[in-house]
Amino acid sequence: MKKIRDFLKQFFYRNGKLSAGKFWATVFSVLFVLTYIMRLCGVSHIDNALIGLMLGSLATVIGFYTVDKRNNNNV
Repeated sequence: MKKIRDFLKQFFYRNGKLSAGKFWATVFSVLFVLTYIMRLCGVSHIDNALIGLMLGSLATVIGFYTVDKRNNNNV
């Protein structure tokens, strides 16, 4: 159980603290992958605009996370 917890921590923590950027990037990534899989399986009410909006949101969050990481010198 400890190995699983340590594995999952890397998606949410940076330098031992909860990182909002990593948290939201992980949440948006999971939602995007689930939505894309549903689209591929033929769910008709998920259109391409929703996929594009989710991908744009994910790119924005990752961009903010990268800029924040670079400006604060947090490795």
